[in-house]
Amino acid sequence: MKRTYRFRSIILAPVASGEQEKAVYDIVTGRTVKAGGFDYDMESVHSHAIELGPARIFGCRTWIPALLIALMAVILPFILIYGTLVLFMKVDMGLAGTAGRSFAISMVLFFIVIWLALGVPAAVKKLKLDFVIGERGKGNWRIVDEDKWERFELMLRLARERREKEKNTLLKPH
Repeated sequence: MKRTYRFRSIILAPVASGEQEKAVYDIVTGRTVKAGGFDYDMESVHSHAIELGPARIFGCRTWIPALLIALMAVILPFILIYGTLVLFMKVDMGLAGTAGRSFAISMVLFFIVIWLALGVPAAVKKLKLDFVIGERGKGNWRIVDEDKWERFELMLRLARERREKEKNTLLKPH
């Protein structure tokens, strides 16, 4: 029951010092706009494929934070439901009764569903990042699924065009 995940990795790197320009003071907004900073290096894009099975996914250490978040997400609503049932509706919630057992079973099932819904994507994301770091070395890697790559590339291109447009309008004399 292994599943193959296809994705691309791209590094977020500082802009080379030759490409950086001096800071420009924007009179309209009253702030200093500095060119440079960080940007995605399109030359560092690399495709990956990793095969993950349940053993690797459930063996990942991201299940611990997912457990805590699932507990917090389940406990409060079920305490409120329990209080409402006991105080206002006068339901007998003892474990000997059907209501108590069904309440406990539904709480446990809801907890397991929430835990799986939070834990599996987090584990897959962590395993992808560990795979990229093992293959390409440490760095500020961005992992983008293959089916979402075109949209990511479009957003990068639009952001670069917007930055160029802003830079050109700031450099024009008024």
